[in-house]
Amino acid sequence: MSGPEKDSKTDRPGIGPADPGAAGGHPGPRSDETPHESGTVPPPVIVQSGMDFDDGLSVEDIRRRLGVMMAIVWRYWPAGLAAAIIVASAFGWFMFSQPVMHTAVTTILAQSPLEKILVEASPAGTPVQVEENQLKNHLSVMESRAFRLRFAESFNAEEQARIQAPFLGEEDVPTAAEIAANAVSVSRERGREFFTITAQHPDPEVALMLANRFVSEYQRMIQDEVMSARNRAMLYLRERAEELADEIKQLEDERRKYRLEYNLISVEENQGVLAERLKRINLALSEVRLQRLGLENAIKQAEADLAANPLPFDNPSLATFGNNQTMRQELERLKNERDLLAQQFGPNHPKMKEAERNIQGMENILKSGFKLALEDLKTKLKLARESEEQLTQELNTVFAESLELDRMAGGFKRLGDELAAKQQAQADLLQRISRIDLNAQAPVDALKVVDSAYLQHGNALRMIMAVGGILVLGVGSFIGVPLVIYTLTDRVTGSMDLESTFKLDTLGVIPRLRSTPVVDRPHIVRDNVDLEHVENFLAIAAQLDISSSVPYPKRIVITSTVPGEGKSMVASNLASTFTRYGRKTVLVDFDFRRPVQQDLHDIPDDRGFLAWAAADCPMGEDLLEPGGP
Repeated sequence: MSGPEKDSKTDRPGIGPADPGAAGGHPGPRSDETPHESGTVPPPVIVQSGMDFDDGLSVEDIRRRLGVMMAIVWRYWPAGLAAAIIVASAFGWFMFSQPVMHTAVTTILAQSPLEKILVEASPAGTPVQVEENQLKNHLSVMESRAFRLRFAESFNAEEQARIQAPFLGEEDVPTAAEIAANAVSVSRERGREFFTITAQHPDPEVALMLANRFVSEYQRMIQDEVMSARNRAMLYLRERAEELADEIKQLEDERRKYRLEYNLISVEENQGVLAERLKRINLALSEVRLQRLGLENAIKQAEADLAANPLPFDNPSLATFGNNQTMRQELERLKNERDLLAQQFGPNHPKMKEAERNIQGMENILKSGFKLALEDLKTKLKLARESEEQLTQELNTVFAESLELDRMAGGFKRLGDELAAKQQAQADLLQRISRIDLNAQAPVDALKVVDSAYLQHGNALRMIMAVGGILVLGVGSFIGVPLVIYTLTDRVTGSMDLESTFKLDTLGVIPRLRSTPVVDRPHIVRDNVDLEHVENFLAIAAQLDISSSVPYPKRIVITSTVPGEGKSMVASNLASTFTRYGRKTVLVDFDFRRPVQQDLHDIPDDRGFLAWAAADCPMGEDLLEPGGP
């Protein structure tokens, strides 16, 4: 800080230039001005919204906050205890008033998919994805509404009465079908073929009956579906086999007549020769066409390169023709020699002129070489086109002969292929029919019971869960209710709360700035962002003049107990307020860890308190002037 200066308007000492944008230091979340040594301490300013900076929580901060939380709990412990007793009692009554449910568990294994009846498995077995889908199908069927209805209808009147007995005291007694359908659940361990069926009921014997009946009914349904599928498959395959036998006989008759009509015994031998010749000509024609296309592209590129540069060394077709590469090296040597001579002689020296003539002559030779290369490419293209035309004519001739043979032999070959395909299909059908005949009398083994239904003893776990829930809810209520009461009642809602609690007067209140963009908050007064908020800062500055008996220059510190409470925002706007009142004002940021004012006011990095202190604190007349150090 510097000594006092005269205010330009009031002729009283000030503490800095009347620069509305004056700022110092480096960017950070805290902006402080030094306090006056002997003046009275001004009342505080209530800030309800800050710059949203946060330095994080240290271990000491956490310990302090836990201490505050425990003090709040101790203050309102009767309310917390009452809430804990009420909540724990209600939860305990709910848990222990529910009837004890006995759980029966059984396990089944899916052995053979239904799809194997009609579809032959590959030598490597059924794909993993197909098996997974089949297992998911089992699970979907067991959880379907149709099967649950079949399961519920499988109980007789006596069994339905046993299922309903524990629920007869309720106002709305569910039906036995509803109880049975809702009491059973099915789960499967991912990637495995085991299904676990769980049944719950207040009567342990009924729980066992539900689990066993669910498995047996599902097995019975699968057996019915498998037997029905076997019968349908057998009927379909036999009908198809008879149809194929008639079609095969008809095709054999047609094939014999066709052979006799066209005498295809000798034609078949010539067909192979023509096919080989066509293949050879077509291969040669493809190679010639590729060569022609390559030459056309090379000529087009060469002409474009020659139009752009008379010496297109980047074109591989032209640069590699003849001795162009050797002449290019000679040209480079001559240019290097000319560059060496240029270091010793002037441009008009005989040796320099001779070197230029040699270079020019070599470039002319290279230009001729590139033109010859282009003519050579055009000659090759002409030969390629002639070869392509000749091969095309030959191919058309041979192809016409082949078409004539194909016309006679195509029908015969088609009949043969169709006959072979139908014979193979007939053989596959006969194999499937044979397998189904062998499996028709075999038992259906799609599902196997691994474990018969047994009771799980889960009452101890239920008791532990109930006691744990009571403890958690009780402790949570004992701690949470005091905190909620404190949050709703013990809050500072205005300056009157602060004055009545701490017996201190306030300078003013800065309201929350949620509607003001973050980038505009430090410059509310300077830029007149919000007239209502500008008036708040003007009122605080006026209260400083009224409440403080210290004459100008005044030194004001802006601080708080934790980061992120709006110190930088208040300091920036308060400095702008004093400059609006005509006070020369210096704003210094003494937060050397995370300063922020320099960024807020666009101050260069070579200005500010740290830069001034690093220069051994020079004291000059321009120290506090705009643009000064």
